[in-house]
Amino acid sequence: MKISGFKAVFPNEKLIPSVKTFTDNVKKDYQSLRSNGLFYNILKEGVYVYQIEYNGAKYKGIVCSTDVEELNTGSIQRHELTLAEKEQIMIQLILQRNAMVKPVLLTYPKIDTIQSFIKEMVKTRKPIVDVNYGPDERHTFWNLTKQQNQKIIKLFEKEVKQTMIADGHHRCSTNLLMHNSSEDKKKYSKLFTAIFSNDQLRILDFNRVINLRAMMNPLNFMARLSKYCEIKTLKKGKKPSKNHIMTMYLKKEWYELKWKAKFIKKGRNTDPALFNELVLDKILGIKDVRTDTRIKYLSGEVPLEKLVTTTDNIEEGVGFCIYPLTMDYINSVVEQGKTLPPKSSYFVPRLRNGIINLDFEIEYNS
Repeated sequence: MKISGFKAVFPNEKLIPSVKTFTDNVKKDYQSLRSNGLFYNILKEGVYVYQIEYNGAKYKGIVCSTDVEELNTGSIQRHELTLAEKEQIMIQLILQRNAMVKPVLLTYPKIDTIQSFIKEMVKTRKPIVDVNYGPDERHTFWNLTKQQNQKIIKLFEKEVKQTMIADGHHRCSTNLLMHNSSEDKKKYSKLFTAIFSNDQLRILDFNRVINLRAMMNPLNFMARLSKYCEIKTLKKGKKPSKNHIMTMYLKKEWYELKWKAKFIKKGRNTDPALFNELVLDKILGIKDVRTDTRIKYLSGEVPLEKLVTTTDNIEEGVGFCIYPLTMDYINSVVEQGKTLPPKSSYFVPRLRNGIINLDFEIEYNS
């Protein structure tokens, strides 16, 4: 895999008393914040070692730029479909910012030589940026010497044949779309990427809240759902304990749903795929999950109480908790050249807006 260095833009920590507020605002206000001195840039191209401390664990990888054509050659594999609405929003934001304020997260099977190199850099070099996001989250960056940059670039070119998008499918598809349609091919020729090996990531569940209003009443929905699932009442809310079991919150009651065996077939044996085909399509008639606004997605990091309040705030809402996919399964999907439904997986740790940035004006005009 071909990676390269870039001219990083970092936040000026001395002028940011609240990092969380800053990262919430930078998505839309990057240019304004930059003009007011809240960023500084490094004009020397380089690859950066990146460590995220998150809820007591430390995750290590690199940040670099990657040729956007790797999306066409298969060196960067996609495992989820994208949402057209989010692509449109992303295009507008990129044009407004003239920058990428969060890298795409790529992952690959662990390679000992690369992990040893990264650990050695963390151990022996002094960090250049250290940002506390909160009491349980810290983002730290190390730059590299010219020789070290050359070494990590050669290691990736020699050892990493393929990576997979863990987070940022919309940023990838948008970047490629803008590269293909823009007269300035160079400007959008690079993907802004953070690359972490499989063992440096965790996968959480991705849950759904559906607005049933104007489709069918809750009783009718339950009756139709019983065709596909065995339904059991729960005394209290909880997440599912294993694959092919979901939990559902409807009309202030919790239920456990177990897919009937005859509907678990090869090619649709994941819960997100079963849910889309049997619940959204067959029962509710929702054909395009990429564009339908009646579906809300809540990550596994969101407390169960949030799913309850989100559902209760919809007049005829129903919430579903879906068991998370495994890394092995996602890798098998990639190897077969297949894709999963949108929002099938949620990777942690999360990258944050504005902690490290690729500014098009600085990258190509300085």
